[in-house]
Amino acid sequence: MRKSKLETAATRAKIIEAAQIEFRRQGLAGSGLTGLMAEAGLTQGGFYKHFSSKASLIEEATIASVNDLIKALDQLPSHAGKPGAIQATILKYLHTDHRDSDKGCPYAAMGSELVRQDRHIRASAVSGFEQVVDLLTAQIGETVKHPPRDRAMLTLCAMIGAITVSRMALGDELSKRVLDVVGKQLLELAEPGE
Repeated sequence: MRKSKLETAATRAKIIEAAQIEFRRQGLAGSGLTGLMAEAGLTQGGFYKHFSSKASLIEEATIASVNDLIKALDQLPSHAGKPGAIQATILKYLHTDHRDSDKGCPYAAMGSELVRQDRHIRASAVSGFEQVVDLLTAQIGETVKHPPRDRAMLTLCAMIGAITVSRMALGDELSKRVLDVVGKQLLELAEPGE
């Protein structure tokens, strides 16, 4: 029995969602199709009905992860587009809830592996990075002495690095300390006129 287009689209979305979580948990290389499809509640045999390769799934899952990150940062309650938006973003990103989440930043979870992917995946990852920088640039606005885009790039790179080290040191005092120290420094840089 053939599935309707809506059912097929829903199944494809389910696979992408499962891939986002699995890629963050196990890494790109550590996530096999069998486990990934099982996480989606499906069998491996159905994978190629939806994707031409694991690389095409990696690309789509990366794009979806970046879109989720942008949506989460752009929709912070009562802060989007207002003074204090960048501070709210820094506090949300550098929080232990984000560190411990299966749905956190794809760059902190998979950045070193994305570097080794094909040019299409890398291009999608870079495009997403630029979109996040654009969002942070808009949140910073013209409240700083330095070009807002430069400050946004510095902020994003520092946050990605802090989450990465914090995850690596999870269980150690260092894990929380990294988030606190980097957050404090970024919040000071986000002060108007800095």
